[in-house]
Amino acid sequence: MLRQLTISLLLCSLLIACTEDQLPEGMVMMQMPVRLYMPVEQGVQTRAMGDPGTTETFSLPEYAYIYIVSAYAERPEVINQTGEIHLNPELWTKTVIQSGINPGDSVFYYNGYIDVVMPATRETGRIYAVLSRYSLGSDFAAKIPTTEEQVKNLTFDVTAEMIEQHGLRDLYSSPYNLLTDNAGNQSAGGHYYGTIRNYASAHPSLSLMLYHVAAKVDLMWNVDPSIQATTHLSDMQFVNLKVKDCYLFRPMENTSLGSDTYTAMPSGIINTGNQWYGRYSFYAIPYHTGSDIYPFTIKLWYNGSTRGAEPTKTVSVETVSVTGVDTFTPWVRGFLNIRNAE
Repeated sequence: MLRQLTISLLLCSLLIACTEDQLPEGMVMMQMPVRLYMPVEQGVQTRAMGDPGTTETFSLPEYAYIYIVSAYAERPEVINQTGEIHLNPELWTKTVIQSGINPGDSVFYYNGYIDVVMPATRETGRIYAVLSRYSLGSDFAAKIPTTEEQVKNLTFDVTAEMIEQHGLRDLYSSPYNLLTDNAGNQSAGGHYYGTIRNYASAHPSLSLMLYHVAAKVDLMWNVDPSIQATTHLSDMQFVNLKVKDCYLFRPMENTSLGSDTYTAMPSGIINTGNQWYGRYSFYAIPYHTGSDIYPFTIKLWYNGSTRGAEPTKTVSVETVSVTGVDTFTPWVRGFLNIRNAE
C-alpha cells in the first residue's frame, strides 16, 4: 500500500503552510504523487559516470528540499518550496530498473505525496529536488528564491557533520542542465528532465532520478622501488577542499576554491599494507580552472612521522575527470608517484 507523506509547500515565498480556505484567488491545493530515486549498485542505465559502482555502501537520505516552478498565463514564474523535509525511513524501497531482457540498475526510491499549491489553470511545471543524509542547515533552509534562475543558483556550505560522517557521499540533486526527450532519453535538444508530467491535468505526477552533488576523488600512489629500502609513507592528508558556496543544481560549475577550506583523509589510513602502494577515495565538491583538470593539495609524511609534525612534503596533484561531461559530477582520478624522499 502506498503510504502518504504530506508536505505543506510554501506559497509565494510565505513561511507559513496554507489551508485550502486561505489560498489566494486562482490557486488550488493538490496532492501530487512524487517518486524520488537515487542510484546505488548501478551499471550503465542510471549511472552518471562518477556515481560509484557496487563496492560502496551508502546511507539513505534523511532530508529533502523541493522547489517547484509553475507557469501560467498571468505569471510566467511562481516558485513554491518545501523548506526542510524530514523523510520517513519506512517510505524507502529498493528496486531494479529493467533494461530490456537484462537486469538493470539497483535504485532506492522515496515514494509519497506532496500537497502542493499551484495555479488552478496552469501550463507547465518543473521540479528541482535535493536529498541529503544530513541537514543543509537553517541558513540554507531559510533561502527563498523568487525566480527559476535563483533556484538553479542555490548554494550550500559543507558542514562539519558532512565532513566527519561521509555526508557528501550521500547528497543528491537534480542537475539543471540534464535534458531529455519525450521518451526520457538524454538529449541535447530536449527539455529539463524535472518537467512535471501532466502538470496541466487534474492528476500531475513526478518521477525523478537524483545524482551525486560531490565528485568521487580516487587517488593511487606508489613509492618508487629504488627508494623503498629507505622511504615509506606514514601519513597523508588532503587539504584545501571546498566548503563555501557550493552549487547544488550546477555541481559542475564551481570554478573557485572560495574563502574557507577543510581537510580530508582520517588518520590511520596509511599502514604497513599500503605504505608503498595504495589507493584511497572520498567525496569532495569539485571545482576546476579549465578543461577537466581538478587540482588537489596533499600533505605527505614519511618514515613514521605523522600529521602532528610538519609534513615531509606538500604536493599538488591534478586529477583528471574520467568522463569529461558537464552535467554529472565526475569520478576524478589522480596518480602520485614518489621518486625521492625530499
